[in-house]
Amino acid sequence: MGEVKPVDPFGNVAEVRRLGLVEGLSVRRIARHLDMSRWAVRKILGRHDAPRGPRLDLDEGNIHMVDDTPGRDEAR
Repeated sequence: MGEVKPVDPFGNVAEVRRLGLVEGLSVRRIARHLDMSRWAVRKILGRHDAPRGPRLDLDEGNIHMVDDTPGRDEAR
């Protein structure tokens, strides 16, 4: 059998999850703090896409805001 490689050699998974889920830091801030790529942080947190804010939508000639930010429906 071959040598078993550690899943998390630097121990960053627990720290990324703590900073993201408990402390509520942004992906960019976590990546900067731990000197990791934002892609790696998103992968650990299970965020496949960067969250988007409100955007404009043209519907029958009327301009209105569309807010598709996750979790915003309950706040209204």
